[in-house]
Amino acid sequence: MSKNNRHGKAGVLSDDVYRRLKNCLPTARDRLIVAIAYWTGERMGAIVQMSVDCVYADAARSAPSDRITFRARTRKGRKDTRQVFIHPALAELLRAYQPPSEGWLFPSSYKKGEHITWSCIDKMLRRALLLAGLENLGISTHSFRHTLITRLHQGGASLKTIQAITGHRNLAVLADYIETDENFLKETIFHLPAA
Repeated sequence: MSKNNRHGKAGVLSDDVYRRLKNCLPTARDRLIVAIAYWTGERMGAIVQMSVDCVYADAARSAPSDRITFRARTRKGRKDTRQVFIHPALAELLRAYQPPSEGWLFPSSYKKGEHITWSCIDKMLRRALLLAGLENLGISTHSFRHTLITRLHQGGASLKTIQAITGHRNLAVLADYIETDENFLKETIFHLPAA
């Protein structure tokens, strides 16, 4: 997906852009995939490879666990499993979702026994961005990772806390994900106490 004028970096989604994008996603499955990326910052490659038991602990699959598990084998170049607490907004979507009884959380519609592919998600995202009129913002599947990290930083989380949430090994790589906009810079300066 094109990252227009972003020098190869994925764009960060504002709350308004996220809402507009969500409203243009055609299915509950698509909205859930995007919400998992938005609230966990995990890459789409790991999300599409999640099994039902990564999210639901109960046999009825009626309520999600308190954390989502991203197994090491699904994570890009990682040898460690990552767990992320489930935000209440994401928990609501997970409760409403009707997952399969077992196997992949997002099974393929085309190949029995397989999971949905990253390219399928990429195409779904491109269509939704086009429908929402957001195609020129440099948003890609990786934007959700950038967005979570930026939001955590702007919310006051330390780099060490963000590192614990995202699973980054290197703080320099993590810091490169953080975007700052003019309003955030202005607010930061204006909140300094007067001498």
